[in-house]
Amino acid sequence: MRKFKLVTLVVLSLVVFFSIPQWGQTEQERVDIYKKEANGFNFGIKLFGNMSHLIGKHDVNEAHKGWNNLVNDSAEAWGESVDGQLKTLGFGPFFGGELTLSFIPHFTIGLGVGYIQFTKESTVTITDPWSTMEFTRKPKITAIPLTLSLYYNIPLGKTLNAVVGAGVGYYLGKFQNNIHERFDDEGIAILFEADSNSIGFHGGLDLELNISRTMALVFGVSGRCVKLKDLMGTFSVDWEDAPYDTYVVPDQTLWYVEEDYSWGEDDPLAGKWYAGLATNDEKPEWSFYRNVRKAKISMSSIALQIGILIRLSQLFK
Repeated sequence: MRKFKLVTLVVLSLVVFFSIPQWGQTEQERVDIYKKEANGFNFGIKLFGNMSHLIGKHDVNEAHKGWNNLVNDSAEAWGESVDGQLKTLGFGPFFGGELTLSFIPHFTIGLGVGYIQFTKESTVTITDPWSTMEFTRKPKITAIPLTLSLYYNIPLGKTLNAVVGAGVGYYLGKFQNNIHERFDDEGIAILFEADSNSIGFHGGLDLELNISRTMALVFGVSGRCVKLKDLMGTFSVDWEDAPYDTYVVPDQTLWYVEEDYSWGEDDPLAGKWYAGLATNDEKPEWSFYRNVRKAKISMSSIALQIGILIRLSQLFK
């Protein structure tokens, strides 16, 4: 929240700073400036932010749904009490900036960098006549995208432009899966973290509202398609209430699995398979797993965004 307030304050300060010198301009003067800007070399900076929402199938969300189904089926079979459920990943903040370069009318190149994050913490408590179990999950996906974009500008009026854009990005991604489990008075913390870099694609439609010769407000809708694959990292276990050292296993791959939790044919869970995530150095071939494959952590999403475009080249004209 503090970071969001700081970004908002900076954006508002830039709006005021770059708008003040133009308050005395007439409409005709603005039109003349925009016509001049359409010719020759121009450059600027675009700053933007949004709340992105994940779309499509997501292995983390499928694993959480599978775990919720397991807990509910188990509670019904064994008379347990369940409070809460694991939540799926949805919205996440994205902030970024671009250096914009224009050499010919209507076309602009953007060189950008940003930061995107998706995370959600949730806790489930299971109670039976003998014990209380508490399970907490907090998956976290972060990435720094380095992007190259091409924009086509369509004038809609004296102060309004439509901008259609598309591009490619190289995503420096990281995935963390934080798990905490407590059985009565004993707790255990499990962490899997891995880095994964991937190429993704993005596109969108913006409306630029020119409020001065140096600045425009930008409103738009955008989308991206990118997945983190081949996630190999470190798996660690920390027994919080026992005199054991933290158990660390490197070079572990994250797998998507469907698991059979039953003990045999007479078990109430027999014949049921539950989606989940597992770590192992090689593909698990155990009988209680099926449909095993390497996990894919998606960051494909859509968003409504807002930003500002500062035409730095106009400061020198």
